[in-house]
Amino acid sequence: MKSTLDLSGIKKLESKLNKLKTKEVDFGYFQSTGTHSTAKMPYAQLAWILEEGTRSNEGGYAIPPRPALKDLASKLRTSHTEFETEMTPFYKTFLENESQSEISLVRNAAEHLKGRYQYNMEFWYIEGSKNTRNAPLTLALKGHNRPYEDTGELIANADYRIT
Repeated sequence: MKSTLDLSGIKKLESKLNKLKTKEVDFGYFQSTGTHSTAKMPYAQLAWILEEGTRSNEGGYAIPPRPALKDLASKLRTSHTEFETEMTPFYKTFLENESQSEISLVRNAAEHLKGRYQYNMEFWYIEGSKNTRNAPLTLALKGHNRPYEDTGELIANADYRIT
């Protein structure tokens, strides 16, 4: 009696994984995203100003940095386990379902990254942080301690692109 090992499933998996490794996801703001309605500047430019902050003539910050993107990227580099755990159901579906395309997995990952970025933006822009709270004089003038007032427009227009 001769037995033959069926490798078709492994070959299909290898094919799916090879297609997957050619995909990349960019997320943030793109030129085509548009212009912020009240700031009257492209979303990408406004997000960059908020990410990097701006310097005043005295050398301090006129607008303190609120590094939502850098913070997220740093967390993904140092502890990608959380992201991988959150993505496990999508990986499982991709690997077990022959009809699940690699683009579906990449789109799910992109949506997940976009959601994490938007959450970070909400923290940095709306809630602030201990390092970027308003100065006492600013607090007295504004009447609140949120460093940035956002309508949600900038956060809602974060996007991703799959290449």
